[in-house]
Amino acid sequence: MNFGLRSMFHQNAISYQKDDLIGYIEVPDSVKEEWSRYREELSVLESIKIPRCIKSIHETSYELVGFSDASETACGAVVYLRSFITKPEKLWAFTDSTVVLAWLKEHPKHWNTYVANRVSAIQDIIPYENWFHVPGIENPADSASRGIQPSELVTHALWCQGPKFLLEEEFNCGKPNSVPEEALKEQRKRVKRNFAVLSAVELQQALLISVKLVQQNEFPAEVTLLKIQKSIPVKSRLRSLNPFVDEAGLLRVGGRLEKSKISDGRKHPLIIPRHHVLTNLIINYAHEINLHGSCKVVLAYIQRQFWILNGRDAVRRQIRKCVRCCRFRSETATQMLGNLPSVQVSPARSFVKVGTDLPGPIILRMGKGGNQHDNAGLHSSLEAFCSKMWYSE
Repeated sequence: MNFGLRSMFHQNAISYQKDDLIGYIEVPDSVKEEWSRYREELSVLESIKIPRCIKSIHETSYELVGFSDASETACGAVVYLRSFITKPEKLWAFTDSTVVLAWLKEHPKHWNTYVANRVSAIQDIIPYENWFHVPGIENPADSASRGIQPSELVTHALWCQGPKFLLEEEFNCGKPNSVPEEALKEQRKRVKRNFAVLSAVELQQALLISVKLVQQNEFPAEVTLLKIQKSIPVKSRLRSLNPFVDEAGLLRVGGRLEKSKISDGRKHPLIIPRHHVLTNLIINYAHEINLHGSCKVVLAYIQRQFWILNGRDAVRRQIRKCVRCCRFRSETATQMLGNLPSVQVSPARSFVKVGTDLPGPIILRMGKGGNQHDNAGLHSSLEAFCSKMWYSE
């Protein structure tokens, strides 16, 4: 671990790189001093020795005590092992960040994606019950995340031996009760949903607004000219419809039905283009509401309120995409019949070759009045092979 690489050294070292145009840039004196000091103190690391031999004793239990910390420069972690003769094994995890503890306390779904993914990974390894808070001055991982010089590491007892409370048999540690405001910044925003049912008036208004937006996008020149009461160009595809713009700004078909006693939608239907998502949705709705009716049925239903340019082709094209209609229109497989027998196709006298059928028994009621009784009877039918003559008794 390079304890001498401080954040300032990292930032300055990245800033001064080779320039292809003017060669190497002269390094400032502050960076030179930092680098020289780091090189001189590298030899001090040879004098640092940490005993790592762990001898197992019969009926000895162990505890893992981990510390973690993070800064803008690096992330640091250190783990210590405690041994006991008679004590259940346990895992302790410490951090000096109350924000992290607040994140680990809740389910990952409460936080944004970046924090939620990391909280989920940590909770899978170490549950929240094993996490505790430690002050920053007693956190040895703080030295790793922020960086210290090699000369400071030689006499740094906190890193080599851990905090003093590790020597105690029981830890007097706790967790923060309140959630810091900084932790709430990563809280996932919940959208309040209104599950109220839309009324018929609201649905109709939404449809008219959608049609108006489509008309302004598909027929911008015609709508602009008609609003100022000017005639549309001769080459316009709406010329034959004698269109006009009503009080709501909607483009409608003209015509000679103004004095008829029918609804306004049928007198002057709304004009919509042939190729548009809204048009396809209207056709699909009319097709389903009419129980998958034919092109004529669907088009007649739509023209009560809308006029689709080249509507017949648009409706026919959309109906061909209906999966249910395609399934019922498909031809079923038929069995190829065999050849007829020679007696049935050769000229001959009637009833020379016949086929017979004896259905029954048939219950017949015989007698009159009190003498009525039921008898079983048979029905015989003969059919000539070479003609269509039929005899029954």
